[in-house]
Amino acid sequence: PKSDAVLVISYGVETAEARAVLRKLSKNHNCPVLIAVLVVPQQLEACRAPTPEVAADPGYESLMFGNMLVHQRKELFEAGADDIVCLLGDEKLKPHRVLEAAERSEYVAEKMSELIQEEVSAVKARSDHRLKEAYRRFLTHVAGTAMDGLPEEDPNLSEDVGDSDQLNGVGKYRFTGKLGSGSFGSVYKTEHPKHGTLAVKVISKAVIRNVKMLFSLDRE
Repeated sequence: PKSDAVLVISYGVETAEARAVLRKLSKNHNCPVLIAVLVVPQQLEACRAPTPEVAADPGYESLMFGNMLVHQRKELFEAGADDIVCLLGDEKLKPHRVLEAAERSEYVAEKMSELIQEEVSAVKARSDHRLKEAYRRFLTHVAGTAMDGLPEEDPNLSEDVGDSDQLNGVGKYRFTGKLGSGSFGSVYKTEHPKHGTLAVKVISKAVIRNVKMLFSLDRE
């Protein structure tokens, strides 16, 4: 039968044996909720005042007792306990206390899982944003570097631009009409003294803004 919880009993001051059991059980990922039951007698030698003078302080033994419980609980939690039920003196372990501890542990585990998932989602979103920014900068850098490697502008070439900023020719190439336009420039019907009639596509460097467009230009 499936168990909802495993109780590990620890009696007195020393918790070494209980911690050893908890460590072993916690390695099993299929193990149910681990509840440590800390049974502590009300009168412990470890909590008694060392001298009559100290014993005169009514709060001394209570302080020492509280510090001991904090230390023991910390050890048991670190060993793998999901929750701890303390029984003081002749106190009896009631079923409802075990149920409360099991439900509390499951609730905390669910909330922790939700918090972890939220943080993972937030980290992923930040990482995606940073990756997109890095990718954008990379493309810009690559395109700029590639364009820097293209032949420099020929200073002997001059553009013939009309009154309406219409390009009439470049160097000895005279544009007699526009045949069409695309995303990278325009194609002109051109006359050249040596090559005769031909089509020339004019592309501005300014339209090349990333490496994808550079690849498209290469295919052109």
